[in-house]
Amino acid sequence: MKKLFSVVFVVCICTSIFAQSFERDIRDALKTKPVLDLRLDSRHSFINQSGVNVFGVKGGIEFDRKLRFGLGFNILSTPLRTSISYLENGILKTSDQARLVFYHVSPYTEYVFYKGERWEMSIPVQFGIGNSYYTLNTDNGRINRNRQFILTYEPAITAQYKILKYFGLGFGVGYRLMIIDNKAVKESFNSPVYIFRFKIFFGEIYKDLLK
Repeated sequence: MKKLFSVVFVVCICTSIFAQSFERDIRDALKTKPVLDLRLDSRHSFINQSGVNVFGVKGGIEFDRKLRFGLGFNILSTPLRTSISYLENGILKTSDQARLVFYHVSPYTEYVFYKGERWEMSIPVQFGIGNSYYTLNTDNGRINRNRQFILTYEPAITAQYKILKYFGLGFGVGYRLMIIDNKAVKESFNSPVYIFRFKIFFGEIYKDLLK
């Protein structure tokens, strides 16, 4: 019982210290002048055990290489075909060439808990607000089926390396959780996520322009 109490006490102390450090970092970062945050990323995940890529572009503001806010757009870039039934001219038909569509607008925030001269490690979190559905070509043209609203939540941890003065590459792992799922789509989007990103350091560009 004493050991358990000691562990709980240490955990509480560490959590308190981290919370105070986090609050201080955020407060100090917000006092600095923001710079543009722009990046491209590719998120590899799985849909029904099939490997897929979700391509994204993000833009926002960054404070002191410590705190970032912004908005992104993400879309399923891997062509994933499936079979669905649909009505055409009153006749029920089946096609195995329906393509799954998945996209969302993603507000994001990111906290950098370690930064060195070239390396940094961060905790990015994004929400996805969008749609998923099937699309296919028929004799009457392209049609969409089972389109519904979705809401996702994606926490992650990432590492980034500055390969050149103005450019960096990053990688990380996270998880996509469907808060509001499209029940009319049979594919599951809940999945581990593997992140690869390319970033432009506008803060460095801005400093050199001032010089």
